[in-house]
Amino acid sequence: MGRLIQAKRDEIELKRFSSNLQVLVRSQQLTKTELAHRVGIHRTTLNDYLKGIRIPSKTNIIKLANYFKVSASTLASSVNTKEVKADPKQLLKTYQKLNAHNQAQALVYLEFLLQIQKRIS
Repeated sequence: MGRLIQAKRDEIELKRFSSNLQVLVRSQQLTKTELAHRVGIHRTTLNDYLKGIRIPSKTNIIKLANYFKVSASTLASSVNTKEVKADPKQLLKTYQKLNAHNQAQALVYLEFLLQIQKRIS
Protein backbone atom coordinates (compact mmCIF):
# COMPACT_ATOMS: atom_id res chain seq x y z
CA MET A 1 0.00 0.00 0.00
CA GLY A 2 2.88 2.41 0.83
CA ARG A 3 4.42 2.02 -2.62
CA LEU A 4 1.10 2.78 -4.28
CA ILE A 5 0.70 5.98 -2.26
CA GLN A 6 4.26 7.05 -3.05
CA ALA A 7 3.73 6.32 -6.75
CA LYS A 8 0.60 8.49 -6.72
CA ARG A 9 2.48 11.32 -4.97
CA ASP A 10 5.27 11.09 -7.56
CA GLU A 11 2.70 11.23 -10.35
CA ILE A 12 1.08 14.34 -8.84
CA GLU A 13 4.46 16.06 -8.42
CA LEU A 14 5.40 15.23 -12.00
CA LYS A 15 2.12 16.73 -13.25
CA ARG A 16 2.73 19.89 -11.20
CA PHE A 17 6.24 20.21 -12.57
CA SER A 18 5.00 19.66 -16.12
CA SER A 19 2.18 22.17 -15.77
CA ASN A 20 4.41 24.85 -14.22
CA LEU A 21 7.05 24.29 -16.87
CA GLN A 22 4.46 24.65 -19.64
CA VAL A 23 3.37 28.00 -18.22
CA LEU A 24 6.95 29.24 -18.03
CA VAL A 25 7.71 28.12 -21.59
CA ARG A 26 4.62 29.86 -22.93
CA SER A 27 5.44 33.03 -21.01
CA GLN A 28 8.80 33.21 -22.80
CA GLN A 29 7.26 32.48 -26.21
CA LEU A 30 10.08 30.11 -27.10
CA THR A 31 10.02 26.99 -29.16
CA LYS A 32 10.97 23.78 -27.39
CA THR A 33 14.09 23.58 -29.54
CA GLU A 34 15.18 27.12 -28.60
CA LEU A 35 14.61 26.51 -24.91
CA ALA A 36 16.38 23.14 -24.91
CA HIS A 37 19.38 24.73 -26.63
CA ARG A 38 19.50 27.70 -24.24
CA VAL A 39 19.14 25.52 -21.15
CA GLY A 40 21.52 22.82 -22.37
CA ILE A 41 19.24 19.80 -22.39
CA HIS A 42 18.10 17.59 -25.25
CA ARG A 43 14.88 18.64 -26.99
CA THR A 44 13.23 15.24 -26.54
CA THR A 45 14.07 15.33 -22.83
CA LEU A 46 12.41 18.73 -22.52
CA ASN A 47 9.43 17.49 -24.49
CA ASP A 48 9.04 14.53 -22.11
CA TYR A 49 9.12 16.92 -19.13
CA LEU A 50 6.43 19.07 -20.75
CA LYS A 51 4.28 16.00 -21.39
CA GLY A 52 4.78 14.83 -17.82
CA ILE A 53 6.15 11.45 -18.85
CA ARG A 54 9.72 11.77 -17.59
CA ILE A 55 11.04 12.64 -14.16
CA PRO A 56 13.61 15.43 -14.46
CA SER A 57 17.06 15.01 -12.99
CA LYS A 58 18.07 17.40 -10.22
CA THR A 59 20.64 18.90 -12.58
CA ASN A 60 18.01 19.67 -15.22
CA ILE A 61 15.58 21.07 -12.65
CA ILE A 62 18.30 23.48 -11.55
CA LYS A 63 19.14 24.39 -15.17
CA LEU A 64 15.48 25.15 -15.91
CA ALA A 65 14.96 27.04 -12.65
CA ASN A 66 18.04 29.16 -13.31
CA TYR A 67 16.96 29.91 -16.86
CA PHE A 68 13.48 31.05 -15.78
CA LYS A 69 14.88 32.77 -12.67
CA VAL A 70 12.65 30.81 -10.29
CA SER A 71 13.50 28.47 -7.44
CA ALA A 72 13.62 24.76 -8.12
CA SER A 73 10.80 24.30 -5.61
CA THR A 74 8.67 26.79 -7.54
CA LEU A 75 8.74 24.45 -10.54
CA ALA A 76 7.09 21.71 -8.48
CA SER A 77 4.83 23.86 -6.32
CA SER A 78 1.10 24.25 -6.62
CA VAL A 79 -1.43 26.62 -5.19
CA ASN A 80 -4.63 25.34 -3.67
CA THR A 81 -7.03 27.49 -5.68
CA LYS A 82 -9.91 26.63 -3.33
CA GLU A 83 -8.14 28.65 -0.64
CA VAL A 84 -7.44 31.65 -2.88
CA LYS A 85 -10.24 34.17 -3.19
CA ALA A 86 -10.51 36.22 -6.35
CA ASP A 87 -10.25 39.92 -5.51
CA PRO A 88 -10.09 42.15 -8.60
CA LYS A 89 -8.74 45.11 -6.59
CA GLN A 90 -5.91 43.02 -5.14
CA LEU A 91 -5.18 41.60 -8.58
CA LEU A 92 -4.84 45.10 -10.02
CA LYS A 93 -2.64 46.26 -7.11
CA THR A 94 -0.37 43.27 -7.53
CA TYR A 95 -0.18 43.75 -11.31
CA GLN A 96 0.75 47.42 -10.89
CA LYS A 97 3.65 46.46 -8.62
CA LEU A 98 5.19 44.38 -11.41
CA ASN A 99 7.81 45.84 -13.72
CA ALA A 100 6.92 46.20 -17.42
CA HIS A 101 8.51 42.88 -18.40
CA ASN A 102 6.60 40.93 -15.74
CA GLN A 103 3.37 42.76 -16.56
CA ALA A 104 3.76 41.54 -20.14
CA GLN A 105 4.39 37.99 -18.90
CA ALA A 106 1.30 38.20 -16.67
CA LEU A 107 -0.81 39.23 -19.65
CA VAL A 108 0.54 36.34 -21.73
CA TYR A 109 -0.34 33.95 -18.92
CA LEU A 110 -3.85 35.41 -18.54
CA GLU A 111 -4.44 35.03 -22.28
CA PHE A 112 -3.24 31.44 -22.00
CA LEU A 113 -5.74 30.78 -19.18
CA LEU A 114 -8.53 32.31 -21.27
CA GLN A 115 -7.69 30.00 -24.17
CA ILE A 116 -7.84 26.99 -21.87
CA GLN A 117 -11.12 28.18 -20.38
CA LYS A 118 -12.64 28.55 -23.85
CA ARG A 119 -11.59 25.01 -24.77
CA ILE A 120 -13.11 23.57 -21.61
CA SER A 121 -16.45 25.40 -21.81
